[in-house]
Amino acid sequence: MSALLHVSKISKRFEALSRSTASSFEVQQGERVGLIGPNGSGKSTLVNCICGALQNEQGSVHFDGHAVDGLAAHERTHRGLARSFQLPARS
Repeated sequence: MSALLHVSKISKRFEALSRSTASSFEVQQGERVGLIGPNGSGKSTLVNCICGALQNEQGSVHFDGHAVDGLAAHERTHRGLARSFQLPARS
């Protein structure tokens, strides 16, 4: 079975600061994956590179068997790859 999401060696730089260096993983259909780490470790940067909000300098993202590198966020969304944001509940 091939992975629904395949992320290989993603790297993003902000001037002299490197984030998400060489992050690689796969997510299978129906699988749920958590991304944990301390503040400033690059979690949001990695997710933004996967969904297309940021363009990674190195590495690749494949979704449903197709490369999505270079596609804008809205183009990835049309293919079924999107992110959501946590909204704190108000009581």
